[in-house]
Amino acid sequence: SDWSSDVCSSDLVVRADMAHRHHQREVRHIGHCHHQQNHWFARHRLLRCHPHRNHFQPLLHLLRRGFLISYNQPPISMLIAQELRKKNIVEYLLYMWQVEDILRVYGCNLAKIEREYLSRFEANDEQREEIVDWYANLITMMNKEGKREQGHLEINHIVEMQLQELHEALLQSTRFPFYNATYYKTLPFIVELHNKGNRTLGEIETCLNALYGTMMLRLQQKHISEETQHAVKQITQMLGMLSDYYQKDKQGELKLEEDI
Repeated sequence: SDWSSDVCSSDLVVRADMAHRHHQREVRHIGHCHHQQNHWFARHRLLRCHPHRNHFQPLLHLLRRGFLISYNQPPISMLIAQELRKKNIVEYLLYMWQVEDILRVYGCNLAKIEREYLSRFEANDEQREEIVDWYANLITMMNKEGKREQGHLEINHIVEMQLQELHEALLQSTRFPFYNATYYKTLPFIVELHNKGNRTLGEIETCLNALYGTMMLRLQQKHISEETQHAVKQITQMLGMLSDYYQKDKQGELKLEEDI
């Protein structure tokens, strides 16, 4: 189908080019960082997943926006990452993937990022040092791991593998029939994505790639067909549920097996 071809076609060159163009548009709005920081956190508090409904509402909201990072708020990138990691691990991964692409836009060159990107924003000395250190550490990891051109950092890959393992454990357990039902509704889309893309990828990475590809289509202001929207909605529902279970597992609140 056309939908799977669309979301599989956003390669690194297109992603980096779109990130750069979007950055150029967004720099006009500098000077509102502190207002947008408060607005971002207020919005995400309102969008937190209810335990019994709308598991996927936050992700759908972000996909409608077309991007996770607001390029005119680098001073709070660390705070956003920290908040997302605590609240929604799937959104955190998509966010960090986009951070990786932004670093590639600037050639993983810290001096260039400071000069052309971070210098546009107000921050005190302590904040500036913390911000620069955050980007510097990510760039160091990308260089050491050979991820300057493509691929994901090991810290992000580990989280993705944890999600894949939890996904498999939930499917093997008899305690989560609703997750199993949601998975089998999503499976035809996963199979089609596998057929159009990299068949060696796990199911969760395949789904994450589909969401990221859709975000890139939004950035390119391309038409998103109803078929694609339906597929993404179903994939997002499953990943939203998985994210909820991930947080419960980290808090020691998830029982995968029945009590004997």
